[in-house]
Amino acid sequence: MDDAAAEAERSRTHAQAQRRQQQPLLPGPPDHLAQLCLAPLPPRLLRAVCRPWRRLLYSPSFPPFLSFYAVLEDGADGGVSFAAYDAVAGRWDELPAPPMPSPPPGLWHPSFLSRRLPLQSVAAAGRLVLVAGSTQSLSPALPRPIVFDPSAPTPRWQLGPRFPFAPRRWCAAGSARGGVFVQGQ
Repeated sequence: MDDAAAEAERSRTHAQAQRRQQQPLLPGPPDHLAQLCLAPLPPRLLRAVCRPWRRLLYSPSFPPFLSFYAVLEDGADGGVSFAAYDAVAGRWDELPAPPMPSPPPGLWHPSFLSRRLPLQSVAAAGRLVLVAGSTQSLSPALPRPIVFDPSAPTPRWQLGPRFPFAPRRWCAAGSARGGVFVQGQ
């Protein structure tokens, strides 16, 4: 009798799980149309409403949401750290340290009390790309871009392709259609 009750409980639990998997995103339209209706909503709202909507956020067919990145100063030594905004959880997460060259770019120059040194970064195709920076001797710090890819199986930094021009100490950077554009010295 106990085995039969346990088997019935397992069967009922399995049937409930299957019903949850088959639950439509919205009553009425097919899921591919419901997905188009839900895509403009904020990820935090989608996550909070129900399990099917939460699963939708992590499906490969769901359009990616914007990536927000921040370059943060790490104190008096002029070092930097990086953070990314998790739109689903509604929080900032610290990124791992990038593989900086030696010497790394600085944000302050010791000879100038208020001289800020730029570290140019741009978000392109959901990735954070560091494109230019200056060392304390005011020479270019990045011989090639450093790219953070949050969608990799293990989110990590990697070296980008070599610049087709000399490395920059500072520049203007922007992105369009997933490409990065750099202009400057």
